[in-house]
Amino acid sequence: MREIKISLETAQRWYNGQDQELKELAVQTYPELVKKELPKTYEELGHLITCFATNEQVLAVDAMRKLSQLMAVYNDGWIPDYKDNNTDKYGLYFESEIIIIGYLVNCRCFLIFKDKATAELFLKNFKDLIVIAKPLL
Repeated sequence: MREIKISLETAQRWYNGQDQELKELAVQTYPELVKKELPKTYEELGHLITCFATNEQVLAVDAMRKLSQLMAVYNDGWIPDYKDNNTDKYGLYFESEIIIIGYLVNCRCFLIFKDKATAELFLKNFKDLIVIAKPLL
């Protein structure tokens, strides 16, 4: 057995060449030559299609589902018109680790309410659920 030194340029040439043995040597020497192929469509994720990357995201999605349904009840069917800058809209969002109730003119927000009092009551009642949903908000 002997040791040889291969430059990155030589390894790249071997990797891109036709000889399979040289290609394998190039990868053994420079594993970074094998570029991870990133998906170009959602469907290319294959087995991940029905999964989330982390358990935290799974919990956040479930929390968002619940918050969405609760928000519809609290808003009594009200749906924001983002084209109307004269209609009041109040959103709950995070600034760092703090949940803010903000007056929104034309900014979009997942947790959005028809008035400040409704937003405040929702935050009071569902703060724990909002914190769980934070990774996706």
